[in-house]
Order: sequence, then C-alpha cells, then structure tokens
Amino acid sequence: MNTLVSESQPVAPASSPGRVFAAVGSVCLFAPLFGVSITVASMIRSFDEMPHSAPTTDPATLSRSVGDALVATAIGFGVSVLGICLVCIAIFAFRFTPRWLWNALMAGSILWLFAFPIGTVIAVIAIIILVRQRHVFAAPRIA
Repeated sequence: MNTLVSESQPVAPASSPGRVFAAVGSVCLFAPLFGVSITVASMIRSFDEMPHSAPTTDPATLSRSVGDALVATAIGFGVSVLGICLVCIAIFAFRFTPRWLWNALMAGSILWLFAFPIGTVIAVIAIIILVRQRHVFAAPRIA
C-alpha cells in the first residue's frame, strides 16, 4: 500500500522542529472555534444594541455590524489553513508522525466538515486520507 510517509526512512525524533510545527499547527486547526464564538458574541451584542422601542431598524446599520462580526470567522478559517500548512510541513519535511497528531488532525477535519461547501469537501478528503494512512501514525518506530 502506498503511504504518505515512507516507512523505510527514519522517523523524526520527538525533539525535532517537526514537533513545534505540529504543535502550533494543531492549535491553529481549532481557530475557527474561537472565530465562531467571537462572531456569536458580536451578533448578540449587535442585536442587543438595536432599539427595542423603535418599530424599524436601519438595515444598513445591522448589516454593517453583522459583516464586522463575520470577519472573526473568516480570520479563524484563515488561521486554520495556516495550521494545515504547518502540520503538513511537520509530517512531510520533518517526518513527525505521533499518534496525537493523527487525533488532532481527525478532530480538525471533523470541525472543517461544518465549513460548507469547500471546507466539507476538504474535510471529507482529509478524513479518507487519515483513515487510510492511520498505520503511519501508529506506535513510535525506532529509527
């Protein structure tokens, strides 16, 4: 079976720079959670600021505040893409493939499923690849 990382080459030691790339990239994978939570808080605040007694609200004002709130989600997904790049560097350049990284990638891919439509396609592809290549992320191999 073809593998993403060849098993015949030595695996990176746990103290390699790949560990730093993997750790930072794994944290960045969950940036959309923070972005969405900031968006929800901003939306609640913007709707609370609407006058309760006024029969009509200016749609332009409401759309500006909603647009500003959605910027946080966009930034979260951008940081997540950076995290994907860092994890790929850790796996392919430094051959850093511990089991915890596989778990973090699966959790991040499941999170990306909710970023319809493009994120869903990316997540499905990532989950398929991760499941097929889970043996690469198995117990540590001695180099």
